[in-house]
Amino acid sequence: KAGIIKPGIPVVVGEMPGEALSTILRIAKERGSEAWVFGREILLTVDAPGTPTLPSPSRHSRPAGGGTRSGAYVVTTPHGTHAGLVPGLTGVMQPHNMALAVAAMDAAGSTKTLGGLHRGARDAFVPGRMQRVHAEDREWLLDGAHNRESAKALAESLVASGDADRRIVLLTGMVQGHDPEPLYGELASSVAEVIFAPIDFHRAVQPGQLMELAGGLFAKALAAETLDGAIQAAISATSPDDLILVSGSFYLVGEVGRLFGLGDRE
Repeated sequence: KAGIIKPGIPVVVGEMPGEALSTILRIAKERGSEAWVFGREILLTVDAPGTPTLPSPSRHSRPAGGGTRSGAYVVTTPHGTHAGLVPGLTGVMQPHNMALAVAAMDAAGSTKTLGGLHRGARDAFVPGRMQRVHAEDREWLLDGAHNRESAKALAESLVASGDADRRIVLLTGMVQGHDPEPLYGELASSVAEVIFAPIDFHRAVQPGQLMELAGGLFAKALAAETLDGAIQAAISATSPDDLILVSGSFYLVGEVGRLFGLGDRE
């Protein structure tokens, strides 16, 4: 991914393993590109007097969604300090992602007003990323996590939001090119039951195959023949107090969202 670095153009670097970071920094240096790294040039702190910088890059120290009662953060870059920023997106990675977005604005010289940053952070919306939906007398959480890292962040977000204390049924599917065992290994302990669903995409992995590959990771597993059947199975397996988590592929999340009549901003 470091191939995207352009000669002389600043590069903003988020949290990542040391080997990958070393490669990015080496290529940035070779191309004369100034690198701002999260936890080094880019600092994220809770917006409260005397609060220390949030640590990085430990995967176990991510700021949980909200972080403080106000949910506000301070982002500091080589070009300035921006206080009172509240991420509108939920999930443990969102303060980190917000900090990178602010840093990118600063590096590009595009930051005009603090008010604009506040609105941008607050109003940011990504369909299928920790998106809550109420339909069929059930609460659904749509999240397109499709690899180990994003599934781990999703599991951490379930804890941070309190959803981990609820009974969760996972409705899921995958496309080829991703290893199901690491993904589902991160989620298995969080869910009571899994329902594998088909995806209307030519590279989709069939539910029966997912059952063979990953069904044993879960306490209870079912392979549905149709998406409608999977949705009905999820409804039948839950009560209104439970949570249905739809994850594993943005393609699946998009199909479920369309069935519920969701638009891009809903």
